[in-house]
Amino acid sequence: MSAPAAPPPPAAPSPASPPVRPGDFGAYDPTFIARHTPWLHRLIHTYFRAKIEGFPRTAEGICRR
Repeated sequence: MSAPAAPPPPAAPSPASPPVRPGDFGAYDPTFIARHTPWLHRLIHTYFRAKIEGFPRTAEGICRR
């Protein structure tokens, strides 16, 4: 019986994509941002919408323009 095959070594990082360090704000993927911004915008503005109740009953003088 032969020994199980060893797993392949991890792939070496591509020289075209240097490693990104946490806090490196200059390293972002503009294609990723452009692809995901529209649906994230809709999600955030739907989830965090304001629901105001009782606004017509607000006392005069509190909400001046």
